[in-house]
This record gives sequence, C-alpha cells and structure tokens, in this order.
Amino acid sequence: MKIINYNKILLKLYLSSKLSNKIKNNNLMIFKVNKKCNKFQIITAFKQAFNVKVNKIRTLIVKKSINNKKNKVFYIKIWKKVYIYLDKKTNINTI
Repeated sequence: MKIINYNKILLKLYLSSKLSNKIKNNNLMIFKVNKKCNKFQIITAFKQAFNVKVNKIRTLIVKKSINNKKNKVFYIKIWKKVYIYLDKKTNINTI
C-alpha cells in the first residue's frame, strides 16, 4: 500500500458552535480537505493519522461567494468538507 501524506489531504479540523452537539452525539469529525482527493484517499489518510475505524464518510463541496458592490469585486471560495463518522466504540476525546 502506498504511503499517503495525510497533511496534504486533511487540511484543517472544522468546528463550529452549531455542530458541537452533533459531533458529540454521533461520534463525528469534520475536516476541510483537499479538493482533488476522493473518499478512498481521505479514509486512508485519516486512518494513518489517527489509527481509528471509520464507519461512514460523506463529502461535500462548499461554495462561498463574497460580493462587494461598492468596489465591484466578486470572489468565490470553493473548498471540500468531509464528515467522518467513527465507530461507536471509539471515544472522540482520546483522539
């Protein structure tokens, strides 16, 4: 099996106050990941980084647009977010 550099795939842990209860109740971790990676690469990088069993993974592309009408500037930020559901036996606090 090829060794994957997980630092280039798992970019940043994504946390917000709205998601905190969902994270605790569902054994869930949310990451910002590289746009070009597929689910298999994300799962293997996560297993290399944390050595835990993954039940399910969901990915989505987030598009955020910023429009400043005064200066006529329009930005589109596109990034990929991944929901990683862990095994029920796994304790998130130990990770």
